[in-house]
Amino acid sequence: MKIKWKLFLVNVILVTALFAGLTGMLLSRSTEAIFANVKENASVTLSQIAQNLDNRLAAYEQIANTMYLNVRLQDALLREYPNQREAYRAYFDVVQPFVSTVRTTQDIRNILFYTPNPTFVFSNVRKIDENRMEQYGWLREMLERQEDSRWMNTGTLTFPRNEDVFSLKQRLNYAEPGTTLAVSIEVSRQVLYNL
Repeated sequence: MKIKWKLFLVNVILVTALFAGLTGMLLSRSTEAIFANVKENASVTLSQIAQNLDNRLAAYEQIANTMYLNVRLQDALLREYPNQREAYRAYFDVVQPFVSTVRTTQDIRNILFYTPNPTFVFSNVRKIDENRMEQYGWLREMLERQEDSRWMNTGTLTFPRNEDVFSLKQRLNYAEPGTTLAVSIEVSRQVLYNL
């Protein structure tokens, strides 16, 4: 083989090796940069999701706090009524408008009140007494631990459709500190998944 071809082959091999080395280095650097960028974007996205979740849960806690400070609502739930007509009047004048307003402005699936009042019987009002306290173990725990509120995994809400919910349980003891009056604000888990 002539020296000319040998030099040509050596040059081709050197250029190819140099080009391959340069390509490998650029590929490595660009992969590192892309990976760092993806990591940073994931971190920012996760931070934003956490902030959105905090804001959403804070909105439900604000509703519960409004109920906690609403003396008129608590009075309507605790007052013993002489007849069902008076109880209906109190329910439709005080409780129902409040519940309707809250349910239309937020993604709340259900609001349940728990009261020791035996004269206030409605579909979203549960009676609390010593016999039923075991059924509502969360309320007993809250009373024992002197908690005002807690988030819980409630399970599945069957009406109006099967839907997994979580709930914010809030004691409503502002008007009467010793009472077992409480509310459960139930929210679809899908609300959180959508975030």
